[in-house]
Amino acid sequence: MVQETHLKPRLSNACKISNFVQLRTDRQGAPKSGTALYYNRSLYCCPIDTPPLVNIEATACRLSMTGHGILILVSVYLPPKKKLLRSDLEALFTLGDAVILFGDFNSKSTNWNCNYTNSNGRKMEAFAEDIHFNIIPPLSPTHYHNNDNYRPDILDIALMKGVALKLSCIETLQCLNSDHRPVLMRLGSLAGNCPPPKKTITSWQKVSAALEETDTPILNNIPNDIVSTDDIDYAIGALTNHITTVVENSTRVVPAKSDRKELPSDVSELIRAKNAALRRASKYPTCENRSHARALQREVKARMKEVRNENWSDLMSEISPSHRAYWGLAKALKTEGAVPTPALKKPDKSIAFDDREKAECLADSIEQQCTENPDTEHVRRVEEEDTISSKALKCFSAPLVALLVAIFNACIRNCYFPAAWKEAVVIGIPKPGKPRDLPASYRPISLLSVLGKLFEKTLKTRLSNHLIGKGLIINEQFGFRPNHSCPQQALRLIEYISDGFKVKRKTVAVFFDVAKAFDRVWHAGLIYKLYKLELPDRLVIIIHHYISNRHFSFRLDNTYSSMRPIRAGVPQGSTLSTTVLRVRK
Repeated sequence: MVQETHLKPRLSNACKISNFVQLRTDRQGAPKSGTALYYNRSLYCCPIDTPPLVNIEATACRLSMTGHGILILVSVYLPPKKKLLRSDLEALFTLGDAVILFGDFNSKSTNWNCNYTNSNGRKMEAFAEDIHFNIIPPLSPTHYHNNDNYRPDILDIALMKGVALKLSCIETLQCLNSDHRPVLMRLGSLAGNCPPPKKTITSWQKVSAALEETDTPILNNIPNDIVSTDDIDYAIGALTNHITTVVENSTRVVPAKSDRKELPSDVSELIRAKNAALRRASKYPTCENRSHARALQREVKARMKEVRNENWSDLMSEISPSHRAYWGLAKALKTEGAVPTPALKKPDKSIAFDDREKAECLADSIEQQCTENPDTEHVRRVEEEDTISSKALKCFSAPLVALLVAIFNACIRNCYFPAAWKEAVVIGIPKPGKPRDLPASYRPISLLSVLGKLFEKTLKTRLSNHLIGKGLIINEQFGFRPNHSCPQQALRLIEYISDGFKVKRKTVAVFFDVAKAFDRVWHAGLIYKLYKLELPDRLVIIIHHYISNRHFSFRLDNTYSSMRPIRAGVPQGSTLSTTVLRVRK
C-alpha cells in the first residue's frame, strides 16, 4: 500500500511492477496526493470501488483466502491540515465484514507512542470507541522529517475491524531512503489461543470388540423381519447411527508429533546474530549496520539451503520400503500440493469470493450439467414403448453382517434403493489444464454412503453377469472391466499400428472424448435400453430407483451449498455407475 504517489491520471503506465497488479487512485492538481495498492497476481484479489469520501484518499481491493472470510484491504492517505471525519471511516468500514485500513492518517496520540497528541489523534480514539475498530501502530517511528529539528514520529498505522487473524507483528523497516519508512504487518493464524496441532487416532480393535455387542437399545428396536420399505429405512438409520457412535467412542485426539529436525548449532548461532544485527540496524540505521544485517541475511539463507540439501541427501541414502517415511514421500512426490479454490466467475460475469458463494456457484454448475438434454426423436421412441468408513465394515460382527444381508435382501424383494443412500456430498477436483476460475473446470466426485456402495456392488455383480454372460459387452471394451488393464489396451493398439505399417505403410486412428459422460446420462433412455437388453425386471426397477430422485450438496472445505436435485447423470464415485455407463454406450 502506497501513499503520496504523486501520480497523474495521464501517466497510466507509471510505476508498474512485474507480476503485480497495480491499483491506484490519482488526485490531479493536489500536491503530494494519490494512493496505490499492489498485489501479486497469484493472489485471489480483485479491485473494488471506494465510496465517495470527503477528506480521505483511498484505494481498495478484496482478498479471498482459505480459512477466513473476505478481507477488504484499503490504502489510505489523509493529507495534512485535513480533518479526520467519522463519515469517511464509516464508509470504508462498510465495504465488508473484515476490513484493514493501512496508511498515513496524520493522526498522532501519545497512547500509541507518538511525541504528542493532535486533534485528529483525539478523534481517532473517539471513533475507535464508537465504531468498534482496533488501532494497530508500530512500535518505532515511521516518519523521519527532512529537517533534523523535528523528532521522528509515528504517522503510518493500521485500523482493523472484524479481522479474525492473529497479529504476528507490525514493524518499521529501515530499507528505503524516504521520509516515510515502510511498515510491515504480518497476520498469522486465527486469533485466540492457537492450540498445538492435533490428530485423531481410531482404535479399530476397540471398534471390532464393540461391534461384537449387538444387545443395544438402538439395534434391539430393529424389527426381526425387515419387510416394508419403512422397515428398510429405519434399519439403515439405526445401523448407521450405531456404527457412527462406536467409531466416535473408539477415537481419541492426540498431539501431532513434529517431524522437524533441530537445526545445527552453527545455524542457530547465525540466526541469532542475524536477528541482533537487524535490531541494531532498526535502532541505529547507519549504512554500516544495514550492510552488516543484509550480509548476515544472505549468509543465513545460503546456510539454510545447505542444511535442507543435506537432510534430503541423508533421507535419500537411507530410504527403503520399510522406512516409515517411504510411502508418505512417494505420495507427496506424486501428488500436487493442495491449492485453495480461487475466486470463481459466474455466468453473469460477477465474481464469487467467499466459500459460501463458491460452493453455491459450483453447485449451480453441477446442477446445470446434470440436466436432461436428450434428442427429441429418442424421447418420442421411449415414450411410445415405455409404460460410513470402510474400515468399520471390516470390524462387523456376524450378527451385524446378518442384519446387513437382511436389509439387502429386503431391498431386492421390494425393488427399493433407500433414500438415505441417494444423498451425495460432492467435491470438485480441478481438471488438468483448465482455468481454475471457471466452475465447469471441476470434476464432480460424489462422496456416498459406504453401506450404499456395498449394496451397489451386489447389484453391479448381477448386472455384469447378465451383460457379459449374454455377450452384450464387446471384447474391445476395456474400461471398468476385470482383467482388462490399460497396458493390455495400449499393447493392442501398438500391434494394430505395427501391422498397419507393415501392410499399408500407414495407420489411421480416430479418438473420441465424450464430454460429460457421467453427468449427461439420460435416465429414461437408460431404462429403455435396459429393458431392450432383456435384463430381469426386478433389477431394472431397482436401477431406476437408484438413479431417480437423487440429491446432492457441494462441499468446499468446510462449507456446504444448499441441497440440489439431480435430473440426469449418474454419480462419479459410485461403483454401479461405471457398469451403467457401459450400458449407455
